[in-house]
Formats: sequence, C-alpha cells, structure tokens
Amino acid sequence: MWLRSTLSSAKFRDVSSYRRLHSYNITVVILDSIFAFIRIIIFYSGYRDDNGKNKSVGDNSTALIGYIIDMIGSAIALVMLFFISASCAYILCVVCCYDSKKEKKQQDELLECIGQMCHSPAVQRFVTLNCNCPCYVTRPKHRFVIRMVLLFLCLVCRFTAFIIYLAAGIKSAGNSLAGLCGASWLFLLLAILLQVLHYRIWWHYLPSYELENKSTEPLSKKHRRYIPHHLLGNNRTMKLGDQPCDNGQECTVRSMEHVLIFHRDAHTPQLRWSEVRKREIHTREHGRYIGFHQTSVQAAASIAHSDFRISNKPPQMLGFGIYFARSQASTLGKARHGGAIICAEIRMGKVLQVTKNELDKVRNTDSWWDEYDTVYYNHVDEIRDEFCIKSPEQILRWVIVVDAEHDTLVNEYKLPEEFNDVACGCV
Repeated sequence: MWLRSTLSSAKFRDVSSYRRLHSYNITVVILDSIFAFIRIIIFYSGYRDDNGKNKSVGDNSTALIGYIIDMIGSAIALVMLFFISASCAYILCVVCCYDSKKEKKQQDELLECIGQMCHSPAVQRFVTLNCNCPCYVTRPKHRFVIRMVLLFLCLVCRFTAFIIYLAAGIKSAGNSLAGLCGASWLFLLLAILLQVLHYRIWWHYLPSYELENKSTEPLSKKHRRYIPHHLLGNNRTMKLGDQPCDNGQECTVRSMEHVLIFHRDAHTPQLRWSEVRKREIHTREHGRYIGFHQTSVQAAASIAHSDFRISNKPPQMLGFGIYFARSQASTLGKARHGGAIICAEIRMGKVLQVTKNELDKVRNTDSWWDEYDTVYYNHVDEIRDEFCIKSPEQILRWVIVVDAEHDTLVNEYKLPEEFNDVACGCV
C-alpha cells in the first residue's frame, strides 16, 4: 500500500532517462559481472595458510558452499560474463585468422555482425535475463513481480554467501570474497531501483496534463490509477498474451483494469440493471455496478485529486446528479466534453428505473433524491442505457484513461514501441 501511494504521487517526467533505463540496466549488470569475475579469480587462485602453505579455497568445504551459493546468486552476472567472454574470443579469432588484405572485407563484415549483435535489444535482454514477452504489455505488474522475485533471491543468496565466507576461517581470501560479495549488493539494489522506475511508468502512470498541471493536492483515495491509452482493449495485437479476453461479452470479471485493457470499447461489463437485480441473489455483485463517464482532461484531473461533482445545470435528462453509461463507446454521444474516460465502480443503492415515456418525471429535478439513490434509464436499445446517481459517495473507486490527443507522454516514452523488437516470441 505504501509503495502504491508513493509511486502514484511521484512526479517523473525525465523522458530521456526513462528511455535509457535499459542502458542503465546493462551497465549495472556489466559492473556486477566484473565483480563476479574477480571473485572467481580469487577463489581459484588459492591462498597461504598460517603455515605458509599454498592451498585452494575450494579445499575449505565451508568456503566452497559459500562460493556455490554466491554463484547461484550471481546468475545474471555470469550470463553477462559468458557473453562478454564469448564476444571477446570471437573478435580475437576474427582479427587473428583474417589478416590478409583479401580477407579484410570479410573480417569487417564479421566484426560488424558482432557489433550488431551486441547492440541488439533482444540480445541485451537475453544476457540480463530480462524477458519481454508480449503478455507483459497488458500485465506490467506480473513482469515487475517476477523480476523482483529473481533479484530478491539473488540478494538472499549473496547475503548468505557473505556470512559463509566470513565463517570459513580463511583470513585473506575469505575476507576478500566476503567484501566483494557484500559490495555487489549495490548492483542488485540499483537493479531493483531501475525495475521500480520502469514499473512506475507503466502501472502508476501519470499523463502529460497531470505533470504539467503540477497540482499540490494528493490523489483521491478512490483513484486507483491512470492507465496509458495504448493499453486500451482496442489496441490488442493478438500476439502471445496480448489478446482480448476469451470470454468476450460473457466475461464475469469486474476489475476495472481488466474491463478497459482486455475488452473493446463497446463491451458492457454487466447486464442492464433490471437483469442484474434479478440475478443478484446468486452473485457477489450486491448492488455494485460498473459505469463509464467521459469528460474533459481538466475535469478528469480535478476528479482524480478530489471527487466527482454533481451536474445541476439544465438540461439534465435524468435529473441532477452524476451520469454514467454502460460502456466506453456509449459515452461518445452523451458527453458534453471529451478527452478522458473514467471507469468507476458504483454502489447503486435504491434504483428508480424509467423508460422513455417516464423521463419527464425526473428531468431537470432532484425530487427523486428523497426516495432513490439512482435513476436508471432503460433505453429502447439496451446498449445505450445510462444512469444517474445523486451523490459522489456512491462512487467507490475509479481508473482514468486520457486519450492520445490530450496525452503525448505515452509516445514520448515510446511505450507502444517497447515490444516491437521481441525475438523468439518472448525475448
């Protein structure tokens, strides 16, 4: 909860730094691999005991156990070390084997090939064990959790190895191994920080207007998050994991993020209210309903930091209150302003259902407030149903999506392009 609050409130718009996060991660892993290489050299170089005899560190069973655990915790660094070693060996081989003028062109081609491979984002992700599966487009939290678990396990292994090295009873070599192992924690902590920053941009996103506005008011407790517009259901690519929900209109998941990300804008998360009420005794919905509200970017930002406001200026077809539709698409012809879509979970309370012939009973008035909490309009075309609630207190939580025209930050970060260079389906 603390992490979510901190990430949501952080103002971060250094676009160039975000684009370089991958380079920073590569640098951290390379430095970590250097420290791992030094520890390997120390382990196999041996040491002098108290009697002046040369001994191998591996002869000490305690130190050997610590070394094995240390190398397990350095798996990412070892993969990078292997790649660097193999690349250097390949370059050396090319330089030594192709030394005549006739072979100069072929040598240049081979060196260019290794250069392209080293600069390939897919190769860089592979050697840092950083998966880029398309399923993570819609599930950034899963990628964050998996990566954090891996880094945490590495940290635990190295901490364990640090303790074992100190307990091995090898003065010089043991202290050197322990010192280098302990110092390498810094690289793991830096890697964790980079993952947090990457996750914050995707799942605790703030649109460009929010950052330019620089509001000093905290985000409302009802505000779950802003979702980058490229994650909306209409943008699914049909690649592995980046697909719409298989259940389609029959889907029973009421998560607002799921509704927006895995379903197209015409999707209605629930049946019309009259049908929900009939079935509610057999479900867990208990008077809660998913609604969609379209408004201007400025109004959406104001809502994010406070709450919804009641519309009390005529004309108001369902009377005074706060209006919602059953789907994103059905807000288009009803909203007076555009730019942002708000998906909200609402406690309906006592509902007055009306048809077209009964609209005059509620139009431009709040007289229904005394007896009812919500007015639900059963349109001739049920897709166009809408409802009006009397109080912001009925709104439990919401998520907001700002469209591409009013939010340039998604493209500045190049978020839609992060998965364009996936190799082998997941790297």
